[in-house]
Amino acid sequence: MSRDNIGEFQLKLSGLRVLPGAHNYEASAAGEGRIAGIEVFAIFTHVSQILPDGSEIATSDGFLRAKEGCDTAFVQLIGGFRCEREGRPGGAQHWQGAAAIKSESPRFMELNGRVFWLEIRFDPQAGTSHHRWYALRAGWDDGGDDGS
Repeated sequence: MSRDNIGEFQLKLSGLRVLPGAHNYEASAAGEGRIAGIEVFAIFTHVSQILPDGSEIATSDGFLRAKEGCDTAFVQLIGGFRCEREGRPGGAQHWQGAAAIKSESPRFMELNGRVFWLEIRFDPQAGTSHHRWYALRAGWDDGGDDGS
């Protein structure tokens, strides 16, 4: 399976709250970027469960709005987190996951039904995150039949 960079976003944390049970929290972020050549504003709300080893599993919902025009797309994400401080205190935290987009807007419709791999670096000191999205191209790289 190969991947092509299809989008990048810069988001700023806008809110945090602890959810009942104390091992779940919600974070909201907003910012801007580009996906499939379209410049967008992005807003996401992320709900995470902290596991005993310090890692996390999370789901996110959000939407993208084209900077030009009124096209919108709704996004659902699922992913995981491990703290990798790169040998320095308070360093960037790394997330990985998958996203799917749903849209009836003409500019985003080509993204419907596709799965995107995402990598996120969160800087807890600045409250900012950098997102890279990749379009996955499935294929049988071994040259064998497809099993059907």
